[in-house]
Amino acid sequence: MSNYVGYSSFYCSEKFHEYVGVTFKKYIANRKISLAAVDIKNTKRRVLDIAVEYGFSSQEAFTRAFVKAYGYTPNNYRRQSSEILLFEKAKIT
Repeated sequence: MSNYVGYSSFYCSEKFHEYVGVTFKKYIANRKISLAAVDIKNTKRRVLDIAVEYGFSSQEAFTRAFVKAYGYTPNNYRRQSSEILLFEKAKIT
C-alpha cells in the first residue's frame, strides 16, 4: 500500500489506523473472515475449502478465528437463520 501512495509504510500504517480504527493487518484479517462468512452462508462448499481460499493454514485455525470473531463455529453459523455483523469495507476518502 505504501509503495502505491508514495509514503512510508509507518506513515500509511498510522493514517490507516487513524481513519479506520484498526491496524491494516487486523483490517485484512477481519475482511477475510467476513468474506468467508458470506461464503459459508451462501454456498454449500466445504469449510476447509473456504478456509484455504481465504488464506488459513487449516480448518482448525479458521474455526478458531471464526469463533473468536462471531461466537459460532462455521458449521453452526451455516445452520442458523440469524445473521452476523460483518466487518464492512473501509471507506477512506
